[in-house]
Amino acid sequence: MNKMKRLFLFFLTLMLLGTYTNKIYANRKESKIYVTDDAHLLSSKEVATLREDLSILSDKWGCDIVVVTTNSTYDKTITQYADDFYDYNIYEKDGVLLLIDMETRGWWISTTGTCIDAFTDAGIDYIGEKQIVPCLKNGDYYKAFVKFKDNCDMFLKQAEKGKPYDTGHMPVTKGMVAMAGLVSLVTGLIIGAITLLVFASGNKSVRSVDNAASYVVDGSLNLNLKNDEFINKTVTRTRIERDSDSRGGGGGSSIHMGSSGTSHGGGGGHF
Repeated sequence: MNKMKRLFLFFLTLMLLGTYTNKIYANRKESKIYVTDDAHLLSSKEVATLREDLSILSDKWGCDIVVVTTNSTYDKTITQYADDFYDYNIYEKDGVLLLIDMETRGWWISTTGTCIDAFTDAGIDYIGEKQIVPCLKNGDYYKAFVKFKDNCDMFLKQAEKGKPYDTGHMPVTKGMVAMAGLVSLVTGLIIGAITLLVFASGNKSVRSVDNAASYVVDGSLNLNLKNDEFINKTVTRTRIERDSDSRGGGGGSSIHMGSSGTSHGGGGGHF
């Protein structure tokens, strides 16, 4: 009987501990703020929608994806402000944060933990300069943050495959594919036109005559002499593709230490 009581108390303790742990996690989750709009760039509806989307995406990848706007970094560099904001709040050890500073019109993406490798220097530059900055320049801040969210999802998915986006290995958009196709078509037409012109110019000396005598010069016919004239040649070249390391030419992530002693990657610019 005593043994049964002990087992009952043991399982009851486990249940209570599990409930308490889940409650702590839920409270911690609810207290996380994935969007801090101190610069008031978004409407309340946009903030609510973006917070929900970033919360779902953070759960999906097991890291925190955060957006922060401010009107001042308060005597800190934009890098220090971004790193400290992430480190001194209750975010996970793996995460990525986008900071927009309206005072300097600067942007910075700070990474930590596994996100340092998922977002390389080249990848951060691509997300910032190619995706976010055009929207920021137009004052479409919500669209910029949505693009940040979507690119975070894409980059984390690629990193899961073991080959993060990096130098020489960047996302290919539909627009880039269409442009490449157009360039290939135009190049082919130009090469074809040049080839036809070359062949045409090489045959300009040929013209019709009334009889064969026009080709014969008196005293020049000698059947014992044969001479081959080299007119032109055609060379066909085939490109041989070679595999290259995606990190060739200075890829990867540069790392620095935040004031909390946590390692960070990152990069940024202005708009």
